[in-house]
Amino acid sequence: MSARRLGSTTLLLVSLAANLVLFFTPAPHEAAPQILDPDDDAVRLAARVDKKPVPEITFPLDQAEWAGNLLAHTDTASFRRVTYGEVSFWFPADDVWHAVDFIRQNEASNVQYWADAIAVRQRTGRSCYIADVGSNGGYYSMLSRALGCAVLAVDAQPRCLERLASGAAVNGWATGWTTRWTAVSNKANVQFEVGADRCSGLWAIRDSKWINDESASQVTVRGADLLTLVEGWVPRLADPAPASAGDDAVITALKIDAEGSEIAVLASALPLLRARRILHILVEVVPNRINKISSAAEVRSTVEGLYGAGYACKPINSQRFFMQSEALTTILENIQSGAVDWTCSLQQPE
Repeated sequence: MSARRLGSTTLLLVSLAANLVLFFTPAPHEAAPQILDPDDDAVRLAARVDKKPVPEITFPLDQAEWAGNLLAHTDTASFRRVTYGEVSFWFPADDVWHAVDFIRQNEASNVQYWADAIAVRQRTGRSCYIADVGSNGGYYSMLSRALGCAVLAVDAQPRCLERLASGAAVNGWATGWTTRWTAVSNKANVQFEVGADRCSGLWAIRDSKWINDESASQVTVRGADLLTLVEGWVPRLADPAPASAGDDAVITALKIDAEGSEIAVLASALPLLRARRILHILVEVVPNRINKISSAAEVRSTVEGLYGAGYACKPINSQRFFMQSEALTTILENIQSGAVDWTCSLQQPE
C-alpha cells in the first residue's frame, strides 16, 4: 500500500474512531436514475445519496476508505436490484463483465448449490459464515449476506474492494461484512501488479496485460494465506481442534475463483480443512491456468490433502462424487481444458 494511501487511511481511522458513521456529501449534479433495461430495477447511487437531508451511510471501519473512493464518483456508480427467492439486494452494476447477467446465464447450478448449502446450515439453527476468495464484483458475497450469513470477501483488485464496500453501504450492511485486499496463496512472499481501476474476472493469467493496459495505473498486491485471514476475521473459525458435529464455529461454504491460483488457495486452506472447519467448497477448476501457477506435484499433494481430510469432490453437474484418483486424473490429464466448476463437501458435514 502506498504512503499516500497509508496516510489517508490513518486520518480516516482517527476520524472514525470518534464517530463510527461516515457522512458523505456528494457534489451537486443532475444525474438521473439509470434504468439498464426495461426488466431491471436500477438506480444511480447519486439518486440515492442526493436526497435531502443527506443520508448517513454506515461502514465497518476497515471498509470506509474503499467505499469512500467509489462514493466520490456517484455519477459512475450505478446499482441494480437483484432478487433471489425471497431476498433482494442492491448490486454494483458498473462492472466490465456484467456479472449479474453472466451469472444468471452461466452459473445457475453454482448459485443453486450455494443457496442450498446456506439453507441447510440455517435449518440447523447454527451460525452461517461464508468465505469468498476471488469475490470479484461480489455477487456470491452479497447474495450470502442478503441471506443472513456473515461474509469474508477477498480480492486482489482494489476496484473490486471499492465495489464490495459501496455495495455494503447501499445495502446497509454495517455488520457481518468483512473485506480484504490481498491475493490468497500458500506461497510465501507472493506479490504482483494489478490494474488499479478495473474489477475484472479474467485478469490474472491470460488477460492481465489487456486489463492492466486499460487501467490508468497499477498497484502491487501482496499475498496472505487463508488461515491467517480467517484468524483475523473470526478467530474461533481457525481453531485447530477438529470441529464437532454440532460445532457453531464452522465456515458453511468457501468459494474459490482465483483465475489459476485455486490450488494455491486450497493448499492454504488445508489447516482449516483438516480441522473440518469448512463444510462445502465451490471452486473453479481451470487446468490450463492452474498449470501456470501450480506444478503437477502441488496439485497432487493438495488434492490428496483435501481427500485425506474427509472431503470428496466432483464437477458441479456430476451426479456422484469422484474418488481421489479419478479427481486427480480428471484435472491432470485435461491440463489444456477450460473452466469447470467443482464442488467439494465434507462427507460427514453436520
